[in-house]
Amino acid sequence: MDLYHFLSLLGMTLVTILARAFFLFANDNFKLPLWLDRALVFAPIAALSAIIAPEVFVIEGSLISSLWSSKLIACSCCLFYYFLKRSNPPSVLETILLGLAVYLPLHLYFNI
Repeated sequence: MDLYHFLSLLGMTLVTILARAFFLFANDNFKLPLWLDRALVFAPIAALSAIIAPEVFVIEGSLISSLWSSKLIACSCCLFYYFLKRSNPPSVLETILLGLAVYLPLHLYFNI
C-alpha cells in the first residue's frame, strides 16, 4: 500500500471516529444552535426521501419514461390513502401492506 492510500484510510478513519464519538465527548452544557436544532427535525424525512425517490423514479438506471410504472402507481396509492386518512393517520404497516397489495399484482401479473 502506498503512502497516498494509507493517509486516505487514516484520514477517513479519524473523521469517522470523530463524527461518531462527538456526542460522547460533549458535556452537559453543550447545546446545538437553534437553527441547527430546527433543521435536524427534517433530517429523517430528507433521508427517507433520498432512499425512496430513486427506487420509485429510476428503473434500470434511467428515469421512468411513463406514468405506467408499478412502483409509481403503488406509491401514489399509498400517498392518496395517507392523505385520505390524515385526521387519523394509518399505521406504517397498513401503508406498507397497501403498497404491496397494489405493487405485486401490477408487477407480477400485468408486467408493468
